[in-house]
Amino acid sequence: VTNGHIYEKGDKWQPLGECTQATCAGNNDYSKLGCPLIRVDESAGWTLTEEDPSKSYPECCPQPVSPATTTDELLIQRLPCFEDGKIYEIGEQRDIPGYCGLNVCAGNNEWTQAACGVIAVPDGYKLCVEDASKSYPNCCAKAVKLEEDCSPDN
Repeated sequence: VTNGHIYEKGDKWQPLGECTQATCAGNNDYSKLGCPLIRVDESAGWTLTEEDPSKSYPECCPQPVSPATTTDELLIQRLPCFEDGKIYEIGEQRDIPGYCGLNVCAGNNEWTQAACGVIAVPDGYKLCVEDASKSYPNCCAKAVKLEEDCSPDN
């Protein structure tokens, strides 16, 4: 029971005002999964958005933002990116097949990569490894309670 709601073991929900996903473990216990840590190349002008708990999890998590171009002249000079026969506009993102990360077109066929950060595993928890079959950031490693499993549904 949380905030007047009754959850069954395995049920998932997003606590009000938080950018997390809670999972009922049974016996009035639950675990929370927060946003993955994302590294961006700040020296190249990349930034991260803030968490936005008004959006659903994981869309509420910080996202990489490409460097802003300051003038139309710079924008005209920057060409899109090309990969696997497809054109990607500046700022457009694509998953990396077989890898848990995200490429973002920086222009002129240059890509910046966002990847999962380091996960701390506190006592009583275990590490669920990255799952490259999922899209980023859902593929990132996560810490779960020892009694929980690392099934594809979590």
